[in-house]
Amino acid sequence: ANLLNDSYQEFIINPSVEVTVLAYRPIKIYLKGEIQQPGVKVLRGSMKAFDTYEENTNNRENNNSFGSNYFPTVFDAIRAGGGITQYSDLSKIRIIRKNSLSEGGGKITTIIDFQDFLRSGDSEVNLRIYDSDIIEVGYSNVSNNINLSKAISSGLNPRFVKVFVFGRVNNPGEIKLSSAS
Repeated sequence: ANLLNDSYQEFIINPSVEVTVLAYRPIKIYLKGEIQQPGVKVLRGSMKAFDTYEENTNNRENNNSFGSNYFPTVFDAIRAGGGITQYSDLSKIRIIRKNSLSEGGGKITTIIDFQDFLRSGDSEVNLRIYDSDIIEVGYSNVSNNINLSKAISSGLNPRFVKVFVFGRVNNPGEIKLSSAS
């Protein structure tokens, strides 16, 4: 706004420009490791707090009237990948990010312990993600059903999965199965 006000000073007396972001561009990230559906995911650049509720109810009319904007986080990224597997090592989630040229370029890496977030809701480890981030969930040799259970109860993993049954069966078609089984 200040740059525009300064530029318009030449043509208008006392310009007063206001800038409002109407929509953030989508961000593209890459998920790899112990994720149900690894690969490239596209997330909205900004989400509403009640977007999840509206997706579940298929009610889009009130999209702008409820909730506040927030930016996608590690939780949202893993959720977009279908959640974790029973062999996910949540104590070692690596986030690789492109460093800006003004900061020296290259890539920066951090490792977070996401178990703290599932256990206590410690939002410090639920970092905001940016365009072209790479999120890698480590592998554990030991099956961890406790983390999987917490992931389902927190909404990180879906409660139900859709399966399409076909062939010589009595009731072919799509069915929902509990992901806890």
